Amino acid sequence: MTLRTILRLLIIAVGYLLSAESAVAQLDTARQIVIPQVPMQSTDSSDNEDAPLDIGIDRGLFIQTPDHKLQLRILGSVRYLAVFDGFDLENKQAFSPLEISTETPTSPSPNYFNSLDQSRLGFEATRRTATGDIFIRLEMDFNGPKGFQIRHAYGQYQQFTVGQTWSLFSQIALLPPMVDLDGPLGSITTRTPQIRFTTTDLLDDTKVSFSLEAVEHNYSGIDSVGLSAIQFLPNPAVRFQRSFPWGDAQVSAIVPILAGRYLDDDQIQLRVGFGLLVAAEVPVSAEGRMFGQLSIGRAITEFLGPFRGRGFDIIVEPDSATQAYSPLTVAGFVTYQHTWQEWLMSNVSAGFATLESRAWVSPSQYQFGYSLQANTFWNVVEGARIGAEVTFGGRVDVSGASGWASRAAALFYYDF
Repeated sequence: MTLRTILRLLIIAVGYLLSAESAVAQLDTARQIVIPQVPMQSTDSSDNEDAPLDIGIDRGLFIQTPDHKLQLRILGSVRYLAVFDGFDLENKQAFSPLEISTETPTSPSPNYFNSLDQSRLGFEATRRTATGDIFIRLEMDFNGPKGFQIRHAYGQYQQFTVGQTWSLFSQIALLPPMVDLDGPLGSITTRTPQIRFTTTDLLDDTKVSFSLEAVEHNYSGIDSVGLSAIQFLPNPAVRFQRSFPWGDAQVSAIVPILAGRYLDDDQIQLRVGFGLLVAAEVPVSAEGRMFGQLSIGRAITEFLGPFRGRGFDIIVEPDSATQAYSPLTVAGFVTYQHTWQEWLMSNVSAGFATLESRAWVSPSQYQFGYSLQANTFWNVVEGARIGAEVTFGGRVDVSGASGWASRAAALFYYDF
């Protein structure tokens, strides 16, 4: 090979390297334009609320227009749930004491279940204006009655939120991470269509929110007295949030308004309930913290996972137009959370949910339920997590009959 040939090859190689470096630089520049380092909107500056296992604000694909006035965030999560029941319970996504058999003797019926229904897909759009950002969120999963369901669909502008998101009668920010979809037994995790206003000007160092919410209340036995359930008025709610030197606390109240129309003369019958919820998160050491929640009220069973859709907001005695009541419901939980490492944490929770009874109700009606749950979450890599959980719980009926059940569950998910 001659010297001229060698020099020619070196020139070609250098030229190739320079052109490749230029292409990489152009690609990096394009990426910086399409995927900005700092999103225009974050949950810290808006009235958004994130549940413990929600997709983080740092995940997703961020796309901005050239003038940086409009940003679109595309986010999603692939979630695989595996459940093994010692006693075959109907709801595989969440542990419900109401499904526990109180027959004697109770025969074990082991059952395995797996699902990808909790997988999620969402979009967030932020439009920058001279008077503030307009924020829109749409998020869905596949865990609805017919598969697909909307989790969040709302818009925010300044202090107003309109659409479906977490109810003010839910303390999502003060819940521990759980494999159980409804969280610890006794917790409230409900999303409602609503109109919300939030301010920090009414009380010092306190965030106050007001809302009008639509709740699908459930009734038991109203057909027997010629009533048809209707949604007559939205439910007003209020929430106070504050941080203290010892931790964070929230207090919520709601006024459920239940209505029915008599079929023979179209007369409307109204019944008003009440709900009060107190929640707190308290650090107890460098590695440990406590979570707690207590709720009490009438006509609030639609907010509690085990009672949802079971007709407990109003119970009517069969063939009687006078014997009807909204049972007093009391529920709560306490959780200790320990962070072993930055990528490893565990939670132990004890919860309960009780339902008031009357002398004329069926002896087999649910009265009290309890559970003990323990889990561990491992952050495998950025965005990927594994959670393993064991649950033991029981049920006691009005008659005093009782039963128990156990469950082991694991959740594998990756947020992108």
